[in-house]
Amino acid sequence: MALHTRDVDVVRIDAQQNRVAIIKAVRDLVAVKGDGVSIREIAQAAGVGTATLYRHFEGKKDLLDGVSVYRWTQMRQAAQTSPQQGAEPTAQGLRRVVGIIDMYTRMTTADAEFIHALGLRVGHDPSGIGPLRDAFDPSFAELWALGQEHGEIRRTAHPNDAIEMAGAIRESNRRLQMLTLLVAGIATPQVDPEQIVRELYLRRN
Repeated sequence: MALHTRDVDVVRIDAQQNRVAIIKAVRDLVAVKGDGVSIREIAQAAGVGTATLYRHFEGKKDLLDGVSVYRWTQMRQAAQTSPQQGAEPTAQGLRRVVGIIDMYTRMTTADAEFIHALGLRVGHDPSGIGPLRDAFDPSFAELWALGQEHGEIRRTAHPNDAIEMAGAIRESNRRLQMLTLLVAGIATPQVDPEQIVRELYLRRN
C-alpha cells in the first residue's frame, strides 16, 4: 500500500525525532560514562531499538561524531536562514550574528561534559564537520559584513575569532555574562552589548 504525502511527513518527523533523541542520549551518557558506553545503553536511553539506531548511525564512531555534526548542522541552518520579511537592516547584521553566537554557546554549554569526556576541540575534530563549516563560514561572514557596514561590528574583528571564543564558553551559570563580554569585544562603541544580550534573552524566554 502506497504512503500518502501526510503519512510520509509523519514518518520523516518520527525519524528526525529519533535521531535527535539518539544524539542527546549519546551526549548525556558519554558525559557520565565516557566513550565506553554501549550501543545497547544508548538505544535504551533514547527509547529506540538498536535496529532503529543503526538506521541512523553506522557505528560507535559515527554516533560519537554525531553530536558535533548535529551542532554544526544547526549552525549552518541558522546562518543560511533568510531574514524575516521587512526586518530592519541591523536585524540582519549584528543581531543575527549575536543570535548565532548565542545559539552556539547554548549548545557548547549543553555539550560541555561530553566534549570534556572525549577531549574534543569544539568545531575541529569530527571529519563530518568540515563540509558544514565550509557552508557555515561564508554565510556567517556575510552577516558579519552587514554588521560592519552598519557600523555595529568593529572593522578589526574577525568572524572566525568570535566563533572560536564562543566555543570556549562552557559554564551555563556564567554563559550570559561571558556572551556579553564577547559581544563587547566585537561591537563598536555605539552599541550597548548588555542591551543586545538582554533583548536576545527576552526573545528566547
